[in-house]
Amino acid sequence: MIKPTSYSNKPLLFVLLILASVASSAQEPAKNRTTPQQLRVVSFQGDLRALLGSLAETDGVVIGFETAPQLPLLVKVEARDVNFHQLLDAIVLSHPQYRWRNVDDSIEFSPVSGGSPVLDTVIRNFEVKDLHFSEANDILFNLPEVRGSLAAMALTRNEEGYRPHTSGAAFSLRLEQVTVRRALHEIARKSGTNFWSFRQFGAKERFFSLRTSL
Repeated sequence: MIKPTSYSNKPLLFVLLILASVASSAQEPAKNRTTPQQLRVVSFQGDLRALLGSLAETDGVVIGFETAPQLPLLVKVEARDVNFHQLLDAIVLSHPQYRWRNVDDSIEFSPVSGGSPVLDTVIRNFEVKDLHFSEANDILFNLPEVRGSLAAMALTRNEEGYRPHTSGAAFSLRLEQVTVRRALHEIARKSGTNFWSFRQFGAKERFFSLRTSL
């Protein structure tokens, strides 16, 4: 059962309780199935990045989260006896400015109003060897195609003092003719971090941040 709620100024709460592991009676085909169909009770109030990052870690699924300045990061979600995908449904039911979809065995959580042109930029070639998440993303966002897209949107990178808890495992990766979004999915998958978030913010000066988790 899904209960939509709105955000209020109460202390941050995060309770994620997995009640049981059960097989769904209407599962997706195996090639599209992302996670086990575990039932859980969720009571969450806080930063949406924290919730999605925790789900990526506990369910072992790659989640890419994109937000924009006008969209809420502080959310409240309550849901009972829901599996992974039903929980995502509960989040967007409570906060309909967002949507989610399963693409190439990764979850894309993004604004309903449309994604950032930066993330949809197609890169011709991307190759890294024995690097970690942060190092690989530095190279990705310094590719000529991506720099051009950032310049067109007058976006400057600013991590707001953020430091990741972990950079994941070292990995090697080669991609051709993929979007930045797809490259981020693969970097998160190969590094084992399983989560990335892209946020635009600012008014006169426009910035973006790229994170693994809070």
